[in-house]
Amino acid sequence: MKRILTLFVFISLLFVGYASGQTITYPGNTPAGFCQGGSILLTASNPPTGASFVWEKSILATGPWVVTPGSTAVLSVNTIGYYRVKVSTVVPVSTVIYDSVQVVENPKPIPSFSFNNDNTCSGTTIQFTSNVASGTAPFTYAWTFGGGGTSTLQNPTNTFLSLGCATQTFTNTLVVTDVNGCTGTFSSTIVVKQKPDVRVSDVDILTPFSNCDQSPTVNNPNFTITINNSTTVPSIGCISSYSLDWGDGTIIPNPTFPQTHTYTQLGAFNLVISAVGTNGCNNARTYVVANQSNPAGSLGTFGATTGLCAPSIVPFIIDNWQNNSPGTIYRLDFGDGVIQTFTHPLNLTNTAQTINHNYTVSSCPANSYTATLRVINACDTTPYTAGNIQIRNRPAANFIANPNPACAGANVCFTNTTIVGSSGANCSAATIYSWNFGDPSSGANNTSALAAPCHVYATAGTYAVTLTATNLCGTTTITKDVCVNIAPVPSFNINTNVGCAPLTVTTTNTSNNNFNCANTTYLWSVTYLGAYCGTSSSFVFTGNTNATSANPSFIFNNSGIYSIVLTATNPCGSFTSIKTVDVKKVPSAVLPAFGNGCGTVTLNPAATINSCTSNALTYAWTFPGGTPNSASTASPGSIVFSTPGTYTISLDVTNECGTTSASQPITVNPQPDFTAPPNIAFCAGDITTAYSFSS
Repeated sequence: MKRILTLFVFISLLFVGYASGQTITYPGNTPAGFCQGGSILLTASNPPTGASFVWEKSILATGPWVVTPGSTAVLSVNTIGYYRVKVSTVVPVSTVIYDSVQVVENPKPIPSFSFNNDNTCSGTTIQFTSNVASGTAPFTYAWTFGGGGTSTLQNPTNTFLSLGCATQTFTNTLVVTDVNGCTGTFSSTIVVKQKPDVRVSDVDILTPFSNCDQSPTVNNPNFTITINNSTTVPSIGCISSYSLDWGDGTIIPNPTFPQTHTYTQLGAFNLVISAVGTNGCNNARTYVVANQSNPAGSLGTFGATTGLCAPSIVPFIIDNWQNNSPGTIYRLDFGDGVIQTFTHPLNLTNTAQTINHNYTVSSCPANSYTATLRVINACDTTPYTAGNIQIRNRPAANFIANPNPACAGANVCFTNTTIVGSSGANCSAATIYSWNFGDPSSGANNTSALAAPCHVYATAGTYAVTLTATNLCGTTTITKDVCVNIAPVPSFNINTNVGCAPLTVTTTNTSNNNFNCANTTYLWSVTYLGAYCGTSSSFVFTGNTNATSANPSFIFNNSGIYSIVLTATNPCGSFTSIKTVDVKKVPSAVLPAFGNGCGTVTLNPAATINSCTSNALTYAWTFPGGTPNSASTASPGSIVFSTPGTYTISLDVTNECGTTSASQPITVNPQPDFTAPPNIAFCAGDITTAYSFSS
């Protein structure tokens, strides 16, 4: 019987490996976690266009892995475990397994708080002390107090305002957030005793508490005022005692109303009415009594106020202040955000006061600054201005080179980020730019007067680029380095390009870049072609290396043809180098069943063999009891078994990866020895005697 050896070769470009630069991302801290009762979104980063996704879950980091519902790049997770995703594409045929991430359940913080001074008077300082059980520190705190107060302190204080004769209950809430973003809330109430709402009023309802219209002077300072008790209901019914302080040193305990008092000095006086409630809580209210004249003054400048460049000092003159009443203040706003306050008297010589101010910021886009002097007392506020203070400034040179690092022979363009200055009456932003690219070998192209030029560097190196910006207020200069690269030349050696599975291959990265002022990154990948009895790719990185290592090592577990691809990338682009590794395996051999025979048996044995190599095979047949009893060719020809018995036919097939053995039994039975009696003649109807046969 002839057996036909048929070899099927499957060619596949399937790549199965672990992702490099592609990870499962998630919000928050590591490990990925969700708050009790919540969930977290896992996202497969940077998937190729048209990819399909299969998410898997395991209780252990090492598996086993079970498919979990989810067919997009984003998976919502609300149970703990380890999760990974297989990202597959059809063109090219590939499957990448992203590294797994652990998902844990984070406990929520359980806040509470205590406080002192419960059921005390309105206005009492209350100390709150927080406590947090569970959750993960550090914590943030958000307090909301009844009555409108808030705080972010761990242990804040707060005061509660409530007026009247009873009590008021305030609800206070604390929200605690832990480092994982989990929150907890606690609320509690506090009781506050109300304090009396005490008040007085001037009987002169047209100009209450004021003598300003009478323009009092040092020689005529007297001002008489009469007040009534205007405390409101219900507070007036729960006040046990009053106290009146006129603010000039005169204090009236337990006053009766109306009360009259004469002020004999100029000034602004704090009239304070105090009351103690029947619940022991006290309160006070203050009224300003103005025994002053309306404030006066003037404001001017000394010297030029136009065409100035920052920084510039402008002298201001304050005058006509001498007759103002005691207690008058002078607030001078220079218009540039700076305010200074002075008290009366401005000096002891009763002369004009000079105030120098240094303007450091341009008034543009406003044409000028206006300085404002406000003369203030209890009677009124009187403003005075000095305008047309024109402050301009020089530009602040700056730029960005793009790209930087750059590539020799390609354009480097400069984005001018200069903060333009200002000049002239109309705040002109006109600026003169002067560039020096630090590349004298480029001749006339080494300089430019454009606002945003480009320049081509012919050779690699580090170049000092200088930008000078000028206007009527001056010049500024900035220098920055531009790094110029050449394209990387990826290359590498491997310790072997052929061997038997499992085959360990180590690489030596010999990539050369004569000048590299920016990091060159390396990315290793592997493609697969089915051969040498292999039909699918199987490899891992070994020796603590990975796809971004400079000199990785691989173990190729399955036979086939693997192409190791090194991609080197720098600002000049990405370039590749490829080396091929042939991974072979021991051959396969299958013998057919030979069955049984009688007497002399002749066989022509044939095996089904896959060589799994490109080299020649060696064969070793053994035929116990047969003639011949061995052979060393693939087809040994006719083998004769003439002696009865059971024999084992075996074949060893050997290539450079090893030997495969196959065997089958054959049984040879003896040929029967049969003897018949001699011929006998008889007639029809005769009765014959017995015939005797022997063997």
